[in-house]
Amino acid sequence: MLKPLQGQKNFADVFSSGKRFFEKDAVAIVCFRDLYESEGNMESGNITEPVTLFAVKITKKIEKKAVVRNRIKRLMREGLKKSYSDLASFELNVKIDKLIINWRVSPGKSGLIRLEQVQTVIRKLLIKVNEYKIQNSEKKLN
Repeated sequence: MLKPLQGQKNFADVFSSGKRFFEKDAVAIVCFRDLYESEGNMESGNITEPVTLFAVKITKKIEKKAVVRNRIKRLMREGLKKSYSDLASFELNVKIDKLIINWRVSPGKSGLIRLEQVQTVIRKLLIKVNEYKIQNSEKKLN
């Protein structure tokens, strides 16, 4: 389940201790959920769906026009929700606690960027996060 990331302290935590994943058009900064946190919910009988806090970001330095920045942010939120739900059902087995996606490329005009383009970038980022976590968990087991 995705919920918006709010609060200056949460953003500072993610930027200071998060792991960065790079793609051509975006960067994902991820804080992973600890293993004991997710097991604690199971043992106490509270079987709740884990919540992932997320934020999307694009700076004025990348795109001066607010119309274009807002369109990219809307597309990023929608693409993240779709990609996360698709991957969470069968591929994504990573426990993400907090996630910030920073868009790094300007399309020039708001009509030049489409949901499919944004969604493929976000999907690639989530797959990279998943592969990284799987590799690290295998190293810990060995």
